[in-house]
This record gives sequence, C-alpha cells and structure tokens, in this order.
Amino acid sequence: MADLGMDFNADEVAPSSGFEPMPVGDYEVQIVEADVAPAKSGKGTVLSYKAEVISPAEFTGRTVFERLNIRHDNPVAQKIGQEQLSALCRATGVRQVTNTDQLLYQPFWANLGVENYKASNGDDRSRNIVKKYHFEEDTAPPVDKPAPTPPAAQNANRPGAPAAGARPGLPWKKPA
Repeated sequence: MADLGMDFNADEVAPSSGFEPMPVGDYEVQIVEADVAPAKSGKGTVLSYKAEVISPAEFTGRTVFERLNIRHDNPVAQKIGQEQLSALCRATGVRQVTNTDQLLYQPFWANLGVENYKASNGDDRSRNIVKKYHFEEDTAPPVDKPAPTPPAAQNANRPGAPAAGARPGLPWKKPA
C-alpha cells in the first residue's frame, strides 16, 4: 500500500471526461518521454515516445504516443521504422542520435491523423498518430496538385503524344 501524502476528496475535483482525438491537422509538438525496448513480438527493438502538443493553444498539453520499429527481423518493418526515425530526426534538427534523451524537448511540426483500434477489453477506440513529420527540406504541408494532363492532340485526326512510360503499340494486343 502506498500513502497518497494528502487527503483527497473526489467531491472537490471534477472527474476526467476522457479525451477525444484531436482533429486531423498540423501541430507543433515536443517529445517529453522516450524509451527503447524489445518489441512485444520479440522480433525487434522499438523506440517509443510520448509527445506533448505546444500549439495550437487549445490543444496545448495534449499527448500523442508513437512506436517506431528501429530494428526488426522483418526488413520491411525495419525500413519503415528507420525511415520514420529519419523524418523525426530531421524534424527535430537532431541528425545523429545515439540516445533518446537527444530527442527530448526539441519542438517540431507533425501532421496528426486519427487511427481506430480495438482496446484490450474489446472496446472500439480512436487515437492520434503521426502521419507525417515536417522538416526543413519539407517545411510546408503538401499542397494538392492537379493530376498532369496529357499533351493536347495535334489535330482531330491525330492523337497526342503518349504518356510518359506508356508502351507503344495497340493497347488490345498482348506484348510479345
């Protein structure tokens, strides 16, 4: 048994109502806790971190938790995890990392999304996840660009130039 060191009266404090995920968008955050541990599967190593929102002000102090597979038996999982770590390092400005403490309290911008999942008790829940880290070489969030249009036809009797990468020939004929 552990002593609280105070007399707490629940009638004097409003109960927590829980948190709904923050809306999808760009947030300034900073990592406040980080650790490296074996993956639950036993097949790799995971960098786990807790980040707090700095801005916008209405979400200051809210938290986001992430897990990156920095080493894994599955090379694809490891590649994805190391690419995420690279983006995180670029976003924080810490290009070479040997210790998680180097990532602490380094403000950066991230695009947060919402992920739906099943809790261990079977309940459906939602949480925020990092969809993209913004960094110096990629300072602005992506802008929607219209799809490229093929060149216009020379005249009504001739088709335009083939699209890049298109195979020449008749589309209904099988390649040799």
